[in-house]
Amino acid sequence: MFAKRFRGVSVGPDMLLGIILQGLNAVTAFTLMIVLARTLPKEEFGLYSLALAPLVIATGIADFGIVATLMPRMAVARNTPNPAFRTGLLLRGLLIVVAWVGMNLYLLPVAESRFLLLVNLGYLAIIFSSKLTGLRQMFEVIWRLKGRGYMVSLFALADGLLILAGVLLIQWKGTVTPERVMLCTAIAGIPGFLAMMLPVVIRLWRRGLWVKAPKRYFIGVLRAASPIALFGAVAQMQGQIETLVVNHFGNLQQIAAISVPIRVLQGTLFIATIASFTLSPVIAQLHKRRRTDLAMDQIASVSVRLVGSVGLAIALFCVLFAPQMMMIFGDDYAADTELLRLYSIANALTFIVIALDQMLMAIGYRTKVLLGVLIGLVASVLFEVVAVVSVGSLESLIVAKICSIAILVATQTSFLPDSARGAARMGLLRVGMVIAVLAASAWFVPTSLVWIRAGVIVVAVAAAAIGGRLITASDVKLLRAVRAT
Repeated sequence: MFAKRFRGVSVGPDMLLGIILQGLNAVTAFTLMIVLARTLPKEEFGLYSLALAPLVIATGIADFGIVATLMPRMAVARNTPNPAFRTGLLLRGLLIVVAWVGMNLYLLPVAESRFLLLVNLGYLAIIFSSKLTGLRQMFEVIWRLKGRGYMVSLFALADGLLILAGVLLIQWKGTVTPERVMLCTAIAGIPGFLAMMLPVVIRLWRRGLWVKAPKRYFIGVLRAASPIALFGAVAQMQGQIETLVVNHFGNLQQIAAISVPIRVLQGTLFIATIASFTLSPVIAQLHKRRRTDLAMDQIASVSVRLVGSVGLAIALFCVLFAPQMMMIFGDDYAADTELLRLYSIANALTFIVIALDQMLMAIGYRTKVLLGVLIGLVASVLFEVVAVVSVGSLESLIVAKICSIAILVATQTSFLPDSARGAARMGLLRVGMVIAVLAASAWFVPTSLVWIRAGVIVVAVAAAAIGGRLITASDVKLLRAVRAT
């Protein structure tokens, strides 16, 4: 019975099923956020959003790059005895405890008792849930290696549906509070955790693959994972900068106002990740000169323009329908439409950042990826603090973020090898021109002229995309013809 659970599918169907399920996951998360934003008072929703910041940073530290480090070893070992899984599980458990202690030592002197309780309730989810990086991800690795990655996405979707059902049940029977939502998130992950864990443990135990490791193996894994750990921690911190800056200079209502557009659009980033990850093997082979059917400049340009176009399409939708989208979250958020419009531009640039990150990782420039993330973090902190102090509006904060992401994109592009740098820059110019046209048309056409404004923006963006040859027929033909090997 357990052997049948691990009979996987090929890469293509697994990836396609994963994309579909991830999309459903994003819809579920979006629905949950609508329920929370409409149910919780704005200040309470701001408190809930603020509590997620230390949680995400702490789980980034607990992750420590263990999965990324050990997955290749587990993939090579396959059905032979190997200490990688047991080592990863023990290290992940230890790091979860270390991150929890560190988080509480930091929060105890500065946080109120209610906030401290809220964060610690949320931290329970790190053990069971797919929503935070924790123990469950170690078991998910085995499922992915067996060609059942789509099952990971399926159980994550089940987690989301259970959380949503739990919150709706609380709303029906009583009062929704941030504490109850956090506890519901932790409990909802238990069925999926057991479904992921039990087949793996039983299989490893029966086949004698539960192998002990010497102390030097643990130390070696920690050393190998350190660069990835630093990269992950910095990236998680960069993702929470806006919340932390607003918390320092503003109030909980402002945190709620800025959290809605951020969380709405961050739910679309998986599209950029999957698209970029799919092209990574091709880029790696071209860099090593293992294939001659393509040129590096071709794939670099197409990669940037393809991912940038998807981000641009999402930004266009947000610019056109921001009032309608924000009204979904309730009357308290109706005045925050400009935040969604502005952040959609930042999100489009983040799509390009993901594409360039994957390109650099495929080439083997991990140190340069880390350096780029550090530069992006410093730029974000400096620009956003200056914006809040000097201007004082949430809109200025997002404009500062757009500037910092643009600096990161320029930095990443400069790190590319000569064979890809020029083409990537030209691709960025073509994407940037269309983004500039979108921003200019949205800025200059009065918002009172709703349908005229929508028509002008669509026509202007379409003309810029066609005139700038954003995506051409030859690009589509290339993407249809290219194979991973």
